[in-house]
Amino acid sequence: MLDQLYHNQFVVSSQSSIMEWFKILTPLYEKYVPKQIQNRRNVNQGKPSDVLLLSLLLWQVDLKMTVQTRFYRFLKRDIFKPGELPERSRFNRKCRYASNELRWIRFGVLNDLCPELTYTIIDSLPIPLCQGIRNHRAKVFQGSANIGYNATKGIYYYGFKGNFEVADNGIVLTYALTSASCHDIKAVKTLLSLWPSHQVLADLGI
Repeated sequence: MLDQLYHNQFVVSSQSSIMEWFKILTPLYEKYVPKQIQNRRNVNQGKPSDVLLLSLLLWQVDLKMTVQTRFYRFLKRDIFKPGELPERSRFNRKCRYASNELRWIRFGVLNDLCPELTYTIIDSLPIPLCQGIRNHRAKVFQGSANIGYNATKGIYYYGFKGNFEVADNGIVLTYALTSASCHDIKAVKTLLSLWPSHQVLADLGI
């Protein structure tokens, strides 16, 4: 009985979380998403609406549900009434389309926060997926992840490498995920194509 004092019940505050995201995203959607997307044909007949769908996707991140099928079943069983959600394949397609709208919002906010930049900073950091002793036995993300060398720590690791372009005020502008063995210079072109900069600070690896 004493272990009940240490038990934390998992509680999902669905209504409050969704409405908070909805209030945040509504003005951002209206300001940054192009009007041709907002006013596209039959947009009012879609279920759920664009802003509600974006709110659900961000709420999914809050809930740490990484499997889309599990999240859809959760919504259909506990959140929405019968008929309020489209069938699963259509819901997944709408989620993929909504990622473009999130991209518009993200770049719109960044343009407002960083109207004029003196310079940007590009650097990378290791994203290991296992302990070093398991480098040659790990199979997770096989084909995408591999073994690379981190010169700062002087270690070999299995996983990915995160490449980031940061503004002079500390805001992350763009990012790219590569395999651990990928040289930093190969990610620079991708980062600068997303956010061009006339002056870039980087280490000798770039």
